[in-house]
Amino acid sequence: MKKRGALMANEQNLKPLNKRPQRERKEIARMGAIASNEVQANKKALRETANILLAMPVDKETKAELKQYRVSNDNCTYAMALVIAQLKNALQGDIRAFTAIRDITGEKPKDNEQEEVER
Repeated sequence: MKKRGALMANEQNLKPLNKRPQRERKEIARMGAIASNEVQANKKALRETANILLAMPVDKETKAELKQYRVSNDNCTYAMALVIAQLKNALQGDIRAFTAIRDITGEKPKDNEQEEVER
């Protein structure tokens, strides 16, 4: 739907960058760089938060369950609990869980092809 006073993007009102003035191209590029930097900063913050949370020690109940799988006290983290959960699901036939375990262990087919090319 059209908003009052705003044009909908179509071939008639789109203007290619190479037909815009230099000043306008620079401003568009600057705005794009600012937006890209913001997205990258948000992704970095999310990765860092996830890494901190995954490295945290698990609660007592989860620790007891992990010990059933002979996980040492040092490795009783949420990351390890997630790997064990994926393993359980894979053993029950969940293909996505199997794929995740395979990728974690470095057996991803694409990775193997790249290693062979590098040799």
